[in-house]
Amino acid sequence: MPESIFCIAIHRVVSTGIRCLKCKALKAKNTLQKKVKQMQFHAVCPKTDCPHVSDTIKASVSQLQESFVTNKIDFLEFNNCGKCHDTKENWVCLTCSKVLCSRYVHGHMAEHYEEEKHPIVLSFADLSFWCYDCNSYIIDPHLNSLADIIEKKIHGEEEPAGPSASAVEEEVEEEVEEEEEEVEEEEEQVEEEEEEYETRDAKSLDSVKELIEKSNNIIVITGAGLSTESGIPDFRTKGTGLYYNLQKYNLPRPTAVFELDYFKHNPNPFYTLAKELIGKEGDFLPNMGHYFIRLLESKGKLVRNFTQNIDGLEFKTGIDHDKVVQCHGTFETATCQGCSKKYPLEFIKEQLGLTAKSDSNNWKVPKCVECDEIVKSDIVFFGEGLPDRFFKCIKSDFGKCDCVIVMGTSLTVYPVAALPEYVQSGTARVLINRERGGIFRKSIIKPTDHFVAGSIGESCKILCEKLGWEKDLDKLLSK
Repeated sequence: MPESIFCIAIHRVVSTGIRCLKCKALKAKNTLQKKVKQMQFHAVCPKTDCPHVSDTIKASVSQLQESFVTNKIDFLEFNNCGKCHDTKENWVCLTCSKVLCSRYVHGHMAEHYEEEKHPIVLSFADLSFWCYDCNSYIIDPHLNSLADIIEKKIHGEEEPAGPSASAVEEEVEEEVEEEEEEVEEEEEQVEEEEEEYETRDAKSLDSVKELIEKSNNIIVITGAGLSTESGIPDFRTKGTGLYYNLQKYNLPRPTAVFELDYFKHNPNPFYTLAKELIGKEGDFLPNMGHYFIRLLESKGKLVRNFTQNIDGLEFKTGIDHDKVVQCHGTFETATCQGCSKKYPLEFIKEQLGLTAKSDSNNWKVPKCVECDEIVKSDIVFFGEGLPDRFFKCIKSDFGKCDCVIVMGTSLTVYPVAALPEYVQSGTARVLINRERGGIFRKSIIKPTDHFVAGSIGESCKILCEKLGWEKDLDKLLSK
């Protein structure tokens, strides 16, 4: 199994590349360009151009580094919230060096930001950096050396002397130069092969049919493009997109609708959007793409469907729940933000006026019947970690996968966009989409990759015909 699967949750960006916190391997910057987004397990990528790393913060970081290296600060004593003395999940302010707890404990660091407007903090839990002004995780080379030192303190390692650290820098720089030369050679080779790829694309459905026939462990990765063919609106289309229809709420930014702090302050935009996505019974039905995945399961060929979609249309085909990983969560269940009581989708639909007995014009924000706090659907908001099952299934599935089929996504939202890269070298990868994206761009596509352009539903219907699965498809549709 590839190393990237075993180390998926333990890589961290350092100043010159990527360090695995388990095996301590240091990889060069060129690898960083390819891998950085895979390592951030949040619904958005970290910013690499945060403008708030001021000279004051750089000076404070240098002072902290010196204090740790010279043992002026005892890390075990330092890692205590200055207000509640909790040690579970703390952050250090990179402006004033105060240590305070996260919002998942008592939220003292967030309170500190509101009072002092110190923007950038470092997490002792995962050594990530957060900028409150950007409202985003960030990566900045001026900060990473501090995280390196704290990492060593956490693992009880002594800070190496200056020359040895310098030697590592030189070694990585040499590796960078070698990798850049290799990339240039690869790009030249790709340009020469583009005509060959164009020819192969024209014959892709026949090629994909052959791949499916000989594959027994297929992983399917799906995105919003699959759901739009069932009539579910996307997010960004002007005039009809879900973000466009939220303008009346004067959001500070369109994505605020999926930010936990904003949701707690004003849940109305989220539930306005939720009404559109959930719909009344029968509003949205599975399409040919969904049924094609169900057929792969019935033929014993499907290992897993990793879906970015939160609409649950996969399950309306009758597919086994165990075969689907809802990477960004689900509307099927919801959780009270006060007492953590669980609620089924039917409760949410009733509050939103989406049941036969309820009035959609008189909907209300779902509130807990026990404590009257807001109830939030169990979908992943920006800054929240992805479900544990996502990571468990990556580790169990990709080592045995013999074909990956990607449908309805341009592979831009990480970490799901990185999944096709976790297969063994030489494994066939297929994209069925209206346009290329991610690893299927012409500049980096491999000979084992196939691109099928056009409608997902039409492409899947043709594939079923070529595979001789028409009768099986008709049976599913009749149900």
